[in-house]
Amino acid sequence: MLRALFASVILGICTLLTLSAQESVNATEIYPLAIGHKWTYRIVGQEDRFVVTVKSKEKVGNQMCFRVEASIKDKVLAVEQVAIKGNGVYRYKMDEDELVPPILLIKNPSKQNETWKQDYKLGKKAASVTLHSSFEGVTVPAGKYLALVINCDVTEGDTKAKTTLWFAPKVGLVKQTYEVGKNILTLELEKFEPAGK
Repeated sequence: MLRALFASVILGICTLLTLSAQESVNATEIYPLAIGHKWTYRIVGQEDRFVVTVKSKEKVGNQMCFRVEASIKDKVLAVEQVAIKGNGVYRYKMDEDELVPPILLIKNPSKQNETWKQDYKLGKKAASVTLHSSFEGVTVPAGKYLALVINCDVTEGDTKAKTTLWFAPKVGLVKQTYEVGKNILTLELEKFEPAGK
């Protein structure tokens, strides 16, 4: 019993040392996209499950993107088109509205304590986002991960929102919080099902 406890403490220390030494990570590894990939999240405080699936590839303008659909009880609630380019992961479209210019969501490579800001239009609405990357450990129902954390502060007109995204290598998004005013929504990964498995 003590041996197992000691081993888990040593593993935890090694994990923290690895995390603190983490300087950068590759965007394609941190957000794996392939048609058929599926993530199932619990919504903290609710019974429903939030399911995200990579459905297809389609063009937005001249850029080939992955179509990612989010649903609850088989009802699609949101769609986004995402592309992986040499310098990072870009969000090109949300539902029917294009993001002009596309938002650089994850830099490649992603580095500790890096901040970038972008002005854009979502449809006809002017907006801006400030993003900040860091690394930390996170525990969700699917397991424990060393995660790239992206903090996003979004302003659209008079509305301000904050979302935090935790991405784990070879898994993708493992946790997300979304805050508008006093309302907070938290998603935590329960299961990742890679395409073809």
